[in-house]
Amino acid sequence: MSSKQYEDDLGVYLGKTFEELEIILGKTYAKDNKGRKNKISKDLFSQHFQSNENLRIAAPTIVVDNDGDEKLEFGISFPAFSMGSLVKEDWEFSTPKKQIIDKQFLFFFWKLLKKEPGNNKYRLVKIKEWSFPEDDVEELKNVWEKTILEIQNETFEFPKSTESRVSHVRPHARDGKDFDKSITSQDIPKRCFWLNKTYITDEVYKK
Repeated sequence: MSSKQYEDDLGVYLGKTFEELEIILGKTYAKDNKGRKNKISKDLFSQHFQSNENLRIAAPTIVVDNDGDEKLEFGISFPAFSMGSLVKEDWEFSTPKKQIIDKQFLFFFWKLLKKEPGNNKYRLVKIKEWSFPEDDVEELKNVWEKTILEIQNETFEFPKSTESRVSHVRPHARDGKDFDKSITSQDIPKRCFWLNKTYITDEVYKK
């Protein structure tokens, strides 16, 4: 499936608010559900296309900063990794390769119109298919290698977003009791790989 096909068919929804799209779909989504933008994006996709296991649908929020510049509010997170498994990986079968490089992405960008407690207002402003570029593979590999070293050394100073333009590692625990085991069986909050918000803003949203 080409990106043009996705964007052409789903383009009928662009410019509509979350509430307008609820009416079109004949569904309502709980306002206190943090995943409601992701859920409605998947439901819009399913109106036109069959599910695709290799396609990751993401629904980031676009905010406007004090200078009037549009950018992602948060980066894109991925499922938590197992530290014990990560240190045994080969790059060709690694977690970031499977989760990021080998995937197709379909972004539904939602612009934050108004912040209200438990009921933020959004408008769907862009839909874009994207694949991780070959030019950035080495940078992602560097983040993966540094993560493995931190686990092996048990220093746990995982790569930060300021250290790579592409990716970083952050906690992915559901709560204070959601732990992974280090290689010496210490309880460590679960972590996952993220694509930086500045990276997706520049490489996907603004292109």
